[in-house]
Amino acid sequence: AEAFAYDADLVYLVEEPLLTDYRNEPFTKALTDLVAAYKPEILLLGATTLGRDLAGSVATTLLTGLTADCTGLDVDADGSLAATRPTFGGSLLCTIYTLNCRPQMATVRPRVMRMPQRSNKPIGRIIRHDWRMCEEEIVTKVVDFLSDGQSENANLAYADVVVAGGLGLG
Repeated sequence: AEAFAYDADLVYLVEEPLLTDYRNEPFTKALTDLVAAYKPEILLLGATTLGRDLAGSVATTLLTGLTADCTGLDVDADGSLAATRPTFGGSLLCTIYTLNCRPQMATVRPRVMRMPQRSNKPIGRIIRHDWRMCEEEIVTKVVDFLSDGQSENANLAYADVVVAGGLGLG
């Protein structure tokens, strides 16, 4: 588990073939089942295309709030998540608290948090969570999958360097 090299103590693992390719319904059901079983105070997801899709469905299912596209996170002394995000076209920043519902949920934009250094920490604990779903229960079906290399549109949000050229650059 790569997470242990970055000081994670626990990894919750669901091994289910239906989770090989992303589909909202099984991922939502698996994650909400994990939340029901382990009751986290805070649940963070990446503000990626899939992360936004999943976060909205999970928050709706759990009847909790969701602060989307966060650019800053802090946890107060009482465990309250202070999730900061741009608003009004980026001209203002607002900090949002989810006061009465748990878990507190947020999606976080790429590269908002600094990647920690790898440590030589010994392996942490993996908690295997038994979760099953039948293919027949899922409405959507995966017909084909195109990798980013096959796609016409690259995802620039994760690029370390972007080089652009064209008319007018000399």
